[in-house]
Amino acid sequence: MIQERAELTRNKIIYGAAQAFAEYGYASTSLTQIVQLSGTTKGALYFHFGSKERLAEEIRERANEIWTGMEDLASCRCDGRVAVQALIDFTHVFARNLARDTVFRAGFRLDGEHSTPRERWIPMIRLLLDETGSASDGMETILVALVPGVDALSRHRPGRIGARTITAVWETLLPVLTTKPSDYLPSGRPHPHPDDPLGCAGRPPASRPGTSG
Repeated sequence: MIQERAELTRNKIIYGAAQAFAEYGYASTSLTQIVQLSGTTKGALYFHFGSKERLAEEIRERANEIWTGMEDLASCRCDGRVAVQALIDFTHVFARNLARDTVFRAGFRLDGEHSTPRERWIPMIRLLLDETGSASDGMETILVALVPGVDALSRHRPGRIGARTITAVWETLLPVLTTKPSDYLPSGRPHPHPDDPLGCAGRPPASRPGTSG
């Protein structure tokens, strides 16, 4: 029972901090704000994490696990799906996670304050664009900017980013990427299971960026 209460308190602190980091950023978030949003105490925060920096590291680690799972799914070619659809599906999943998962949203913003979150997006974009046979500097630039752009809009104009917006982006880009845009789903593939949003369960992944095979 004591362990369960401790875990509950720890999670409340994490989600309270995620709310604050996602809204205000690391530097502008105070311990008082985290305590208020989590409904806990500074004593509990220091007991479980020791510092704001360690708490931010925990959130980045959890967000990184989500991002890595998204990369694994996007690099999986199943049912004959090609790279273009992988790009479409990934951006839809990314936008949904930003909208629905506070920890992911906070982790992405924290990464952006310490490095460039698009760095993980660039190798995937290049790999998938190469597979489309439609790679160009202009298209790569547009797609590289898409992920941080969605993040920025989701923070400053949260009601603007959703499935309809991402679909409209792909309806604009598909005629440039392929001669047969009607072969693809700009709204993303159906998601048969919440734990497998790109429908790739049980199928071998393609090569990830930086790997061979």
